Amino acid sequence: MVGNQIYILQGALWCKGIGPGSWTGIFNDDTAETIMNFKADAGISSDTASVDSTIMDALLDMSAFVLVPGGNSRIRTIQQNLNHDYLAYTGLQPCDGLYGRQTNTALIYALQAEEGLSPSVANGAFGPSTTSKCPTLQPGDSRKAFVRILQYALCVNDFYNGAFDGIYSESVKSAVKSFQSFMVLPETGIANMTTIKGLLSSAGDTNRDALACDTATRLTASTAQVLKRAGFSYVGRYLTGTVGGSTSKSINETRVELYF
Repeated sequence: MVGNQIYILQGALWCKGIGPGSWTGIFNDDTAETIMNFKADAGISSDTASVDSTIMDALLDMSAFVLVPGGNSRIRTIQQNLNHDYLAYTGLQPCDGLYGRQTNTALIYALQAEEGLSPSVANGAFGPSTTSKCPTLQPGDSRKAFVRILQYALCVNDFYNGAFDGIYSESVKSAVKSFQSFMVLPETGIANMTTIKGLLSSAGDTNRDALACDTATRLTASTAQVLKRAGFSYVGRYLTGTVGGSTSKSINETRVELYF
């Protein structure tokens, strides 16, 4: 890097709140030390102060790499570990201690990496390929990388506060059972695909058994019977509104009698 590029680098460091000591346009020892500190904050192992496009991109966006107010130090550790272990898949992700979409996506990338998907194939979405390759984990499992991702997923969902050591311990089993209870899944303590997908995606396993469903249209006597025969006991219904601006989807007295 030369000239104006170094000015931009130093300015980016200032904007990140880790000023390089001076704004000189010279890649001096202060600048090098600041780069090394930034890499440590981001969870990257490096013995040089080199700056590539990944580092520069992270410096020039709004991502934070220190614990921010409201952030959680354990989540920040997860973020740093994901950057360290899966950088080729995730790019450099924020390390602010806040669990959001980027960290969730990074966890899915990590799972895809361990499933054997290449960086060019992995996409951070829990789709059919990720689902079919998803492992079943249980106490004593030797696949530490998978178990560590499970520990991360349990932690960010507030079910686990133990070590991120890749060991499927009794505390991990207990956390899995607590999550399964919360999700009304069989409480086995074994993290199968349904459990892992529930931890990492909002819809979870859409093929799992359920007692409730949601509809955007009014039920008729025949559709109500179809749902009942399929095992559904509860239906989420709109109280007001229309479909497409014309067809009412609001509940009325006739429908209440039908439901009961």
